[in-house]
Order: sequence, then C-alpha cells, then structure tokens
Amino acid sequence: MRKTWKRLIAVGLVGLMAVGLTACDNAPAPSGDGDGGISGNVDALLWLSSYPQYADEMMAEFEKKYPDISVDLNMCAGDTLAQNYEPRIASGQMPEVISVNYDEWSMTNADKGYLADIGSTQAFQKQRKELQEQLTSPGGVKYGVAYGVASMVIYYNKDLFEKAGITETPKNYTEFIAVCQKLKDAGITPIAWTGGFPNLIQHGIVSSGIANNLYRVDKGISTEMLTTNYDYNVEGWIDIFEKMVEMRDKGFFNEGYMSTDNAESIRLFSEGEVAMTWNGTWSAGDFLTLGDHVDCFIPPMNDEGNPLYGIFSSETGFGMGKGSEDNEAAKAFFEFLAYDNYVNFQNTTGTIPTFENMEGCKVDERLQKTVDEIVALEGNAPLAFQVLPTAVSTASMTFIQDVLTGTKQPSDIGSVFNPIQQEYMSSKG
Repeated sequence: MRKTWKRLIAVGLVGLMAVGLTACDNAPAPSGDGDGGISGNVDALLWLSSYPQYADEMMAEFEKKYPDISVDLNMCAGDTLAQNYEPRIASGQMPEVISVNYDEWSMTNADKGYLADIGSTQAFQKQRKELQEQLTSPGGVKYGVAYGVASMVIYYNKDLFEKAGITETPKNYTEFIAVCQKLKDAGITPIAWTGGFPNLIQHGIVSSGIANNLYRVDKGISTEMLTTNYDYNVEGWIDIFEKMVEMRDKGFFNEGYMSTDNAESIRLFSEGEVAMTWNGTWSAGDFLTLGDHVDCFIPPMNDEGNPLYGIFSSETGFGMGKGSEDNEAAKAFFEFLAYDNYVNFQNTTGTIPTFENMEGCKVDERLQKTVDEIVALEGNAPLAFQVLPTAVSTASMTFIQDVLTGTKQPSDIGSVFNPIQQEYMSSKG
C-alpha cells in the first residue's frame, strides 16, 4: 500500500515525540577495517556550509581511512536543496552523495528514481525507527539518514535579559513583545533577524506560526496543503506576516537585518550585540558552547490564552543520487558521513542524535531541558517546508523579503500563494 503524506506526517511526529531523547550509549561498529581495497571517485554536493571546519576535519579523517578514494566535495548554496539539485537532475549529472529532506521535493524525486534507495545501508537501518518512517517516500524508497531530530528554539543571552530586568522567558506572543520592548528600552537590540537568509525565517516564525495558528486548530492542515487547492487567504496565515511587520516596525531587529545571513546572526549573538536569535536545535553547538550565560526557550508564537505548540521533526539528512548504488566508493563515503563519523558531526552541531545507541554523542542539558518541554506540549508540527508544496515553500521566502521591505503586504498572501498552489495541484493531475 502506498503511503500518504498524512500518514507520514502523523505517524512520524507521534513516534518522534514518544522516543527518549537521551544521549547515545553504544559505540558504532565500524563498517570495515581499513579501506578494504576500495578505490574510485565520488561526486558529493552537501548542505554543510554552516560547518566548514567540520567538513575539513571529516574529509581529513576519511582520506586516512580511504586513501584511494577521491571525493569532489562541494557545498550547497542558496535557500533550498531544490535550487542545487534541479540543474543536476536536468543535466543527468546527479551527485552520488547528497543532502535530502523530509519534504515533498525529496519524496517526489525519490519516487521518480533520482534518489537512490539506501535501505540496505547500516546508517539507514540504525537510525531511529521514526526517522526511517519519515525518510521513506510514498513509493517505498528509503532515501535518507537524518542529521538529527529537528526543533526550533530561541537562543537568548541571560546576562542581557538580567540587565533589562527580565526574570522569566515569555510564554506567549504578548509576553514576547513585552520582553523585546524591555530589551530595546534598556538599549539592547532584541533580535538578530536573518533577512538575507529567509530560509531560517521560514524555519522559525513561519513554522511556529503554522503550528500555533493553523495546526493547533486543524491537524489535517499538513495534508490539505499538499493534496488540495488550499486557500492561503486566511487570518492564520496573514497573522504570521503581520507579526513580522510588527516586530520590524517596533525596531526589534538588528541594524542591516535585510542583509543578515546565518553566519552574521551567529556573530551578532556571540559578541553580545543582540539578546536573542531564532535557530534550530541543529545549531546548538554554535550557541550553547558560548558559555553559561546562554540558554534557550520555545518560540512563543501562540496568542495569549491559547496553548503553545512547537516544532518537532526530522532534520535535513544524507542521501545518495541516482546510479550511486553501484559505486562502492560512493557507498563508503556515505556510510562514513552518515554513520561511522556521526559522533564527530553530532558533537559539532550539538543536535538531538539520529541514533539512540551511539557512544560519544553529547546533548547539552539546557537543550535537553527545552526539548523535553517541547515533547510535553499539547502538540507539535513539522517545519514549514516539510508540509508545503516545494513551489509554495520557495515562494514564501521571496514573500518574506517582500513583506519586510514593504513591497508586499501580509494580506497579499492569497494572491501570491494561491495561483502557485493551483498550478501545483494541476501538475499532479
């Protein structure tokens, strides 16, 4: 029986929320002693640009183990995986080792044969069962191994909060705005805002807005956006962008926020130039390692009086491209990335581990506490790009920038998204 998106999302979220999120316990068994005589060339295009030092260290370790394998490793750019891989698909030159997502684009292309089935690999078989479920396409292609379990948090500087007289983290949007205003009144810039990298804004306020405005009211919203001529001209969607505008108009963002990318937001926070930044659990290593003055809390995008909903799902992951199944060198590199060297990757990112039983994985107790609180919430939704048609997800990032610059108004969302949604449904026949 073919899986549906409704089953993938519902089963995956319930399962992930039920798993224990403790640090790993048992060491990974090596996939082989030495290089096993494997040689060859590997074309790899990965979403690892946030971790350049890790990439260099990983490649050095791989070359020690497999001196006869040559890897041409390049990093994805832009806002989406589709922007990086569509040209390669069109040219018939899909990389052998790639990054994938739990989303409509990856599943569609897995079923079209552009992504390899990696179900026989050690990495796929040993990841959490719930992640296996999510990273299997409707057609049954086992196409990915997650970087980790994903959620969104707001990292904050406790010293700056104390300076502004803030003693508690906000529990709803009204309290969040009040916190921002207190910080501003104390001469502290409240938020690092990544207008130059709208991908992260979509992960943050858009995902949290969907969870609190839409998913809370209708758990079937995820399926509806992927299977119907869904109408985006509704108050819940408009409100998400109105809240962005409110924060902008109140002067809560950093100077030059429209050109701020992820790296700059990390710098601003690290140097104490802003009090908060919205980011994922996959970036815990960038923030919580700064010191005890840093902590995190659940983004409170719920209106006062409504329960808080969070985000909980699969991160981006490792996969293989069409035809790579027959390349022993590519399979060796994939297993090294996704399993043999995973402890080093997890220690770098600080994310919630993909594998439940792997010695050496470390989860900061501050992140663990917040994730435990997320799991205990009344409900959690996937990230926005995981429930939106790819074309709508891509358009949303342009719309974010248009709204922030005043080119578009939040109320324009229906006129922008609805035609794209209708074209998407038409393409599905």
